[in-house]
Amino acid sequence: GWVMVLDEPDDPVPTHSPFGPAQRPYGGISAGTFEVRDAPEGRRRVVAIPQGDEYAPSDVVEVTIPGDGVKISVPRCVEVAVQVDGGEGAVFDAVWTGAAADGTPVWRTGRVGDDGRLAWRLPPAMAGTLYVRSGTDDRYAFVESFSSEGGSEPRVLSLSMGLSITGTVQGLSQAEAEGATLIASSTTLRTAARVSGDGSFAVRGLPPGKYEITVEVPAPVSFATSLPPQVVEAGAQGVVIRSGIRRVQVR
Repeated sequence: GWVMVLDEPDDPVPTHSPFGPAQRPYGGISAGTFEVRDAPEGRRRVVAIPQGDEYAPSDVVEVTIPGDGVKISVPRCVEVAVQVDGGEGAVFDAVWTGAAADGTPVWRTGRVGDDGRLAWRLPPAMAGTLYVRSGTDDRYAFVESFSSEGGSEPRVLSLSMGLSITGTVQGLSQAEAEGATLIASSTTLRTAARVSGDGSFAVRGLPPGKYEITVEVPAPVSFATSLPPQVVEAGAQGVVIRSGIRRVQVR
């Protein structure tokens, strides 16, 4: 992981990495110690972002730079198990999405086993949304507030029959389409599906509602979104996507 210096008092907390158009001073964490070089002097805010799922991001803390012996506490994650009722023998993907008190996004992904069970480590006392969907049909489970609190027994999730959005992405070459990802976002969840070489796609297991559709296409350079995303109702079939396409840099 790494420790990062935030530039200004209202500087948003980064999601994963210090790299980007406005690179922030940072230092890697090794054996529990860190060093940030070339950081601006004065009273600054810093945040520690561990890798993996053993620890969660720290709170944002204020330190004086230069300084030695700075201590930043990171909370240990808690193991949580879920049991998908009726999910035995099927393929289900799961994603948990939360945010720390300072706004740092945190998420976990996993795949439900043949026994219908999934275990992962979540930040303590942090609530997030849990979305489980089938890889072959429209069955899904969605919990708007799911946290590590509640004991060590597996939480039982009941499946519902959801809706699909199917259609075609136009304006891409076959090579671009084969590497593209279609993203469906609502006010409560975000999910993705691969685009086939002929431009066809199917997003399954969606709760009812409206979704913004964007398409990310890997490319050597970055481009802004060409047009606003299309808004599509869950259950729509034969949708033609002509907007919301953006090319993203591949490092």
